Amino acid sequence: MIKLQASIKYGEEEYSGAKTLVEQLPQDDPDYDVDMGCLLYKEGEYEEACKKFMSAMQVLGYQPELSYNIGLCYYSMKQYGQALKFIGEIIERGIREHPELSVGMTTEGIDVRSVGNTLILHETALIEGFNLKAAIEYQLKNCDAAQEALTDMPPRSEEELDPVTLHNQALMNMDKKPSEGFEKLAFLLQQIPFPPVTFGNLLLLYCKYEYFDLAADVMAENAHLTYKFLTPYLYEFLDAMLTCQTAPEEAFRKFDEMNAKLTDQLRKLTKQIQEARLARDNEALKKTLQDYDDMVEKYIPVLMAQAKIYWYITVYIYI
Repeated sequence: MIKLQASIKYGEEEYSGAKTLVEQLPQDDPDYDVDMGCLLYKEGEYEEACKKFMSAMQVLGYQPELSYNIGLCYYSMKQYGQALKFIGEIIERGIREHPELSVGMTTEGIDVRSVGNTLILHETALIEGFNLKAAIEYQLKNCDAAQEALTDMPPRSEEELDPVTLHNQALMNMDKKPSEGFEKLAFLLQQIPFPPVTFGNLLLLYCKYEYFDLAADVMAENAHLTYKFLTPYLYEFLDAMLTCQTAPEEAFRKFDEMNAKLTDQLRKLTKQIQEARLARDNEALKKTLQDYDDMVEKYIPVLMAQAKIYWYITVYIYI
């Protein structure tokens, strides 16, 4: 009963209530480690979550969903090699134990029927594994490998696709089929639930393709999603991007404020890196370097957006 109540709280995103219930379970119950791992993951404690899933696997033996959870933790820590190791095992076992699921047939150009969303398919965690593999390849800028991971999946008809697969198809084929990609992402926003990154990705892609009016409309129509799915950084960035169209000077000011905050954080991280090196604290150094890289990934788009405002002004004056 406690496990069921905790699952309901988790499904309703009441994570603190779910954690209180899980803590009532005996710690030698394998479900304790699995449930606590899921809650730690939601709290952003990826390393601790990974340890819980590993512990559960030692007791329960190999289970595809646990292997996926471990891979997801490594992905979130940006340890892509380790993540691919666990995903590879999911795929290898799926191919070996369930040839009827036609893994890889679509990539090879063989015309095969849909395998449907069966219980067997669900238990193999193949769909989750291929989606995570595609996400990793996408992060590593291996776009062809990312698309191949999606086509290697057991074949299903479009109406049978899960929201994560639909989202990834839209994102990874955007350069070749932007209209289709926008249609899929907009469709997902009408579904409950949808992948949390859908909202932000749709807005960023609208801005990338300069459909600023559409981005503004989506933000206005889905104000309730703004606070739930956009980080403060992403909200500020999108707000400044949309302001560019009507008030470039105001947009430049907003970007300048963001740059000042990001620059200050980069300076602090640089100091922390130096301190970690002097103290020869490898763990702290590793974490701080990762934080620095993450901050640079935020800083560069803001800097380029500022430069683009100047470029537009220069072109306009020249014309």
